[in-house]
Amino acid sequence: MKKYRALFFTIISMLIFSASSPVDASTTFTNGRIKYDWEDVLVRECASSNCGRVKTKTGVDVKLDYPDTFKILGESGNYYYVETYFSGYVFRGYATKKYIETATYTTDDNYKNSLISKGFPEDYAERLAQLHAIHPNWTFTPSKTGDLPNGMDFNYAVGGETKDVFTNLVNGSDISLRSTEPGAYNENGWITTSGGWYAASPQTVAFFMDPRNFLDETFIFMFENLSYDKETQTEDVINKIVDGTFMQYGFTCDINSNSCTPGKHSYSEAFLQAGINKGLSPVSLAIRVLQEQGYDGSTLSSGNGYNGQYVGYYNLFNVYANGDSTEEVILNGLSYAHKMNWNNPYASIISGAALLGDKYISVGQNTLYYQKFDTVGTVWLFEHQYMQNVKAPYSESYNTYTNYRKSNIKNGVDDINYWNDSKFNFIIPIYSNMPLYTSLSEKASNDNTLKSLNVTNCSINPSFDPNALKYDCYVKNEVTSVIITGEATNKYAKVEGFGTVNVSSDNITKNIIITAADGSKRTIAINIHKLPKTEIKIDTTELEEVIDEIPYNLNGTYITNFKIGEDISVIAGKLKNFYSDSHIKINGSGIVKTGNTIEITVNNKKKTYTIILYGDATGDGKVNTADFAKMKQHLLGTATLTGAKLKALDLSKDGKVNTVDFAKIKQHLLGTNIINQG
Repeated sequence: MKKYRALFFTIISMLIFSASSPVDASTTFTNGRIKYDWEDVLVRECASSNCGRVKTKTGVDVKLDYPDTFKILGESGNYYYVETYFSGYVFRGYATKKYIETATYTTDDNYKNSLISKGFPEDYAERLAQLHAIHPNWTFTPSKTGDLPNGMDFNYAVGGETKDVFTNLVNGSDISLRSTEPGAYNENGWITTSGGWYAASPQTVAFFMDPRNFLDETFIFMFENLSYDKETQTEDVINKIVDGTFMQYGFTCDINSNSCTPGKHSYSEAFLQAGINKGLSPVSLAIRVLQEQGYDGSTLSSGNGYNGQYVGYYNLFNVYANGDSTEEVILNGLSYAHKMNWNNPYASIISGAALLGDKYISVGQNTLYYQKFDTVGTVWLFEHQYMQNVKAPYSESYNTYTNYRKSNIKNGVDDINYWNDSKFNFIIPIYSNMPLYTSLSEKASNDNTLKSLNVTNCSINPSFDPNALKYDCYVKNEVTSVIITGEATNKYAKVEGFGTVNVSSDNITKNIIITAADGSKRTIAINIHKLPKTEIKIDTTELEEVIDEIPYNLNGTYITNFKIGEDISVIAGKLKNFYSDSHIKINGSGIVKTGNTIEITVNNKKKTYTIILYGDATGDGKVNTADFAKMKQHLLGTATLTGAKLKALDLSKDGKVNTVDFAKIKQHLLGTNIINQG
């Protein structure tokens, strides 16, 4: 079972890194490892198979797999009490002994002090000394970030990495990792990029940038020196990486193939040759391709082109594969492959690796860490980065470790002594002014934004924005109080100021104070203004007059001409601008969707219209592949749509849903044409 271990280190493990850790006393510790060919060993809440399973906050079972290593904290009967890293946090629990091998080590005081004399801080030295006790041939080289005597200021480095909110991205459902900074988060929630990625929060970026969080036997490989080493980076290791992936059966080059002799080739051969050519680690090249293409491969590694374009071209390293949409990313990547004549995997690997070597390794970005976080040297700083995925060094290092370990399996036996005697050099970044620890825990979050804000009898201006610090709202003169409600984005943040506010004068300011879990505060000022008294007038406006002025298209009981992604509160504002005495009610919230209704009431006369957002047959306010599938099912007769959802697929507006409409939605999804909402 292949898995990417999520990150780690809550308060428990961070105490290990305290600057007050002693360096004049040896440490004895016991490590456990899952026996070869075992996986999915459950961690339980007590030392019995009848006990509950330890789970993550999303309900996933915490498990141990080969070749995971972990701490042994004690034992009880047939169980060890273990501490392991899983799904972002440290977990403790009990795992059955029969699947576990243990070993006890003692750190060397002299070695610890030699690390400090080389320039490693004390909290680095303790962990590195433990690794040296296990692997006496591993060497560690301090790298002073920014070429500064004590390294770059850590807070300055995090600020540089987060000045553009989309420099570092996360995906998945864990919203605690996402940024709520301006440009990354708004009244509709988190802003997504192509492929469902989100901006990472400064807290998340700081965690992944903190080298102390990764000084263990597994994740230290993000600091591996990526220069070529023929002793450790063998074809046998590479074969184990590509086995079970889209690369396991190799590829065939024909007579027209660029740089590739005709015949059958293995991917391992190509990676090894690329590494030798440029003095790079072929193991890291193979793992980089897996990171970019996935175990099953992608459009950029298939050679099948995209929508009939660039057939026969490959871009395995995703060089220049960027853009604002999935289609743009693919086409840019294939266009570059065509420009470089990468008409076979061999050419893509050899030439792509050369670019990696020339543009990254040769300028000092010679670790997975530095290729993600450009804090080495003084030239670019924060700008010359190979990938946007903030977790990339972590996940690639886990793959590297796993495949090195599996390469030590000989005749079905895990040669642990050979692994312990292995030789690697690790280049580890040093920063100055580091915090005591960094954490992914929501209880350490600096998020002090609001998820929602409402004031009764009063429309706030501007409309709700999580990053706004000031609002104005206007109430009728006879209003004596309003109620302010809302919700913090982070569940551990505290909010002061919600509740009933007496409106005893014409202008009142109420401050809402949000205190983040880490203590940082944000103050939002709500200025409440009373409107002057007005004489009561008889409204002589007719319903028909209001309807005639509406800036949208009416057709029977339907209303159209809305923008995709337009917020309902904006639409309501537009409608109320035409007749302030009319009563406009839109049933729904968030972005406009097919099926929302608008009620217009004037002098007790009411008219109701159903909103049609052309292309949105699912009623989620978006036009995507789900709507494409709905139309296909309707045309094939496997599903029947009626009412507003059927009307939403009549893109040609001829009263029918047919292949003409099918072509229009396809063109919209491909970006070659935009659906007309008028």
